[in-house]
Amino acid sequence: MVECTRAEPRRLIIHVFLGGELSHIGNQKGPFLPVFENLEKNEELKEDVSHWKNALREVGKISG
Repeated sequence: MVECTRAEPRRLIIHVFLGGELSHIGNQKGPFLPVFENLEKNEELKEDVSHWKNALREVGKISG
């Protein structure tokens, strides 16, 4: 999703996070923290998790 907007800046991202605060999503805190901590324990997923966290940080900065 984030990579698509880099390639085509005119694309629109509509972020919908129900029941979560935007700061928790962008910073992977609150209910997101234990999920990411658990995923990071899996060596095969470490690189993917890093990409997901970076994407969530970027999406968390989008105003709207």
